[in-house]
Amino acid sequence: MDSNYQLPPFSIGWYAIAETSDLEKESVISKTFAGQEIVIFKTNTGKIGVIDAFCKHMGAHLGKGGKVKGECLVCPFHGFEFNTNGICVQSGYQTEVDAKMNGKKWPVKVDQGLIFCYYHPDGIEPSWEPEIPKYSNNTEFRWHSWIMKSNVIDIFENTVDLGHFQYVHKYDETYAVDPLNLEDHVLKTKYGIHRKGKFVGTKAVDAKFSLHLQGPGLAVIQANVDPMELESYHLILPRPIDENTIELKIGASMKNIQSARKLHPLAGLIPKFLLNKIVFNILFREFVKDVGMDQEIWENKIYVHPPLLAKGDGPILQYRKWAQQFDHSLAN
Repeated sequence: MDSNYQLPPFSIGWYAIAETSDLEKESVISKTFAGQEIVIFKTNTGKIGVIDAFCKHMGAHLGKGGKVKGECLVCPFHGFEFNTNGICVQSGYQTEVDAKMNGKKWPVKVDQGLIFCYYHPDGIEPSWEPEIPKYSNNTEFRWHSWIMKSNVIDIFENTVDLGHFQYVHKYDETYAVDPLNLEDHVLKTKYGIHRKGKFVGTKAVDAKFSLHLQGPGLAVIQANVDPMELESYHLILPRPIDENTIELKIGASMKNIQSARKLHPLAGLIPKFLLNKIVFNILFREFVKDVGMDQEIWENKIYVHPPLLAKGDGPILQYRKWAQQFDHSLAN
């Protein structure tokens, strides 16, 4: 990359575009994804389809009045029917249709209630799929999201930018536990933090974070907090909307507390179900607050390449080299 390099507005990869529970409220959902209008629907047999939003017949938006009929989505304008692969199977008059009516096929993966869609500007099929670990004895995931001006590559650069944790997030110490492990679309590392301040009655927090990036659209993080022996799981899910805007969706779950006394000598007096609820509420609130601290910087920064790095910044250049594979112009 030369010194004039700028991030692509849309990077190749899998992105969470909705939750399956969204389709329990509405049979068809409309979204803007990587600059394109799409619709998401669930057939009568439960299959999820993601197809182009506009009918090629006369331009109607399939998400504005379209209805699910069997295994197809029916256009509200003239009744043309589209299956989950975007193929128009028949007109509203039960006559043959031109193959040019077929829309783009969007690859879909459903994993633990999240609907992922794959983006590639040339429509090339994915060679890998996102995987979320299956946790046990944990709370249900809770979600929060922002719409902001940013880029998905910038979002995940923060996960390896050790220097910013001190100044933005007010950690007293941040240190690498494991070096970056880069393999194809996967980036893994582990780091630790120390932060003074009360959390569930303690005077300081020591935590270790195991980070697992899967392309530019999914980060899976496991956090272990001492001395309370808390274990929590975090998902970070940026989605490109248009050239300047993303949705940043985050989720968290917590392993049910095993030793109440590790939290506080009197915590054992609280019923376990209530203690889990109280602690998870605090944990989730702090997680949302922590991520939100970056928003103003994300929305107002420019992309500097190459950056003028200093000792203590973290493996920024290694991350950027890994991320190049998701830039279509560089991948070719």
